[in-house]
Amino acid sequence: SSSAPAKKSERRFSGGATLSVMGLSLVTGGSSTVNNSTEVSTQYQSTGASERIGYGLTVQARITDHFYVDLSALLRRIGYQLNTTVSTTTTSVLNGTSFPVTTTTGTHEDTRARLIDIPLLLRYYGTGKRPGSPRWFLEAGGSWRLANDIRTSTDTTDVIGTVTCCTFTPTVPQR
Repeated sequence: SSSAPAKKSERRFSGGATLSVMGLSLVTGGSSTVNNSTEVSTQYQSTGASERIGYGLTVQARITDHFYVDLSALLRRIGYQLNTTVSTTTTSVLNGTSFPVTTTTGTHEDTRARLIDIPLLLRYYGTGKRPGSPRWFLEAGGSWRLANDIRTSTDTTDVIGTVTCCTFTPTVPQR
């Protein structure tokens, strides 16, 4: 008598922990200066303060021999620091001589938030031409993002150098 070889048992569901490393920063830094008028100039300087590593859980379900659905939940931390300096130049006169007087005020904002990303992916797994060759896959899908636990602290420095600390009103997300 002959018997058919037993089919290789494959898991229909799999899951576990996942680690995500971003190649680029979520928030980049930069600077710009805006000349509001001949007397007033505003300088903005930002610095990214995001973590490049995210972590979470993932679950994958097999639909057919080649197609799988993957659902994950990733936690990331994002943030930035923004320094705003306003310089005002006025002309003063002393003993008939005029000279410019520049005063500055500054604001330092530090904003941090938690991001929860939930990607849903469809994966196609292919196989190599030889037995034992590596398995490869293509994936496509979308992601939903929730920004929460937004924390902002703002301190200001006035013309005479007095620091007023701290306002804790969270920044409202724009996008």
